[in-house]
Amino acid sequence: MCGLLMPKEAQKAYFALQAFNIELATIKDASARLRGGAENSTLAIQLKFQRWKDLIQGIYDDNSNHTTDSHTSLESFASDPVACSLARAVHDKNLTRRFLERLVESREADVEVVQVNTVQELSRYAEESVSSRLYLTLECMGVRNDEADIVASHAGVGIGVMTNLRGAPFRIAMGEIPVPVELLPASFPYGMLQDLAQEPDTAWPDDQDEQDWKDAIQQMALLASGHLIKAQNLQGQIPKSARTCLLPMIPAMHYLSKLEASPVNYDVFHPELRTGDKWDRLRVLLYLSRSWLTGVY
Repeated sequence: MCGLLMPKEAQKAYFALQAFNIELATIKDASARLRGGAENSTLAIQLKFQRWKDLIQGIYDDNSNHTTDSHTSLESFASDPVACSLARAVHDKNLTRRFLERLVESREADVEVVQVNTVQELSRYAEESVSSRLYLTLECMGVRNDEADIVASHAGVGIGVMTNLRGAPFRIAMGEIPVPVELLPASFPYGMLQDLAQEPDTAWPDDQDEQDWKDAIQQMALLASGHLIKAQNLQGQIPKSARTCLLPMIPAMHYLSKLEASPVNYDVFHPELRTGDKWDRLRVLLYLSRSWLTGVY
């Protein structure tokens, strides 16, 4: 949705970034499926990340050597559509290399993480993996300034933490815990989460355990909401024409409002969060349309 509402001159670069991000994200998903299984899986995953590091280096080396001939500079990446699109985006929009490298490095550091220890670690990962993508999206729109990056930083952390919450059932089913260790008591029955991820109607055997879990979810939701509200308040620092980059905030805020409200009440396993209805989807589309038209989020 965000890319389709962007000016045409920014769309190709934006979709190249999205494809690149998907390629990186699928590496961890493959890692989770292989965890504890296939031999040499760790080496295979390391090689995938190294390949992207080498490709990024090659893109920038090639770009600096052929600044006046985009066709020549793209030839060496023709065999990989995603790398080719990324190379063109770098060439056309002069994207910041460090932001692309942070995307790879953050995903690589996270690939074997089953549960982060602190909220600070969670926030840092969200900033490196999501905010960096927003910085690059702003560059696709021709926006490069510290004030806009501050907005993108808050928006990225909020969206990243929200994504952790929204993907909780899937991540738990894959053997991961989306809540930092410090938010749960040492005696918390983590094994119970697998049952809840598979059968949301499963009853908690202990009311205190359920409350501890929901309290942790609430703290994460408040963290995400706090950053999104800061981004809202500072949105004037981004030119109105480029605020399309902030559209991912809309579904993030909508999800958090549903998570807080009855009947969900911070139950990330609640069926209403998984399915929704046509009116709910229409409501999000209306919010997105209003924000796109008015430039206010």
